[in-house]
Amino acid sequence: MYDPGGHGWDSCGAHARSRSSTGDENPLNGTLSSGFGEDRMRRRSPMYAIVEIQGHQYVVEEGTVVEHELIRGAQPGERVVFDRVLMLRNGEGIQIGRPYLDGVRVVGEVEAVGKRPKVLIQRFRPKKGYRRLRGHRQPFMRTRIVTIERA
Repeated sequence: MYDPGGHGWDSCGAHARSRSSTGDENPLNGTLSSGFGEDRMRRRSPMYAIVEIQGHQYVVEEGTVVEHELIRGAQPGERVVFDRVLMLRNGEGIQIGRPYLDGVRVVGEVEAVGKRPKVLIQRFRPKKGYRRLRGHRQPFMRTRIVTIERA
């Protein structure tokens, strides 16, 4: 793109033609969303929450299935309560916690407990005959969100 005064690499005008100053020539003008995630937020139900589960944040609404890190002791069919709610949106507006909202909790039902696919870790030292192969399967839980409650 070197072009000091039109005498550099772009002096032939090949790249200059692809650049437009007004943007009117662009066939995509006006068809792209203006904000990050705007289309995704439009499709959401009127009530959803951003909840922190095991150090990760998830956008949930009633009926959403969330796959997250294992909570020790929880079995399939049991109810789990997530009280670390960062944000809540309902018909009345948006509430943002500092860092969490008081009196808001998300209740979910554990659907499954399992392990993710195996990841293999191999270490070796060249010319020394040293080789190690280990595997790891990360445990996870699948939870269906039942309700978002306000106290």
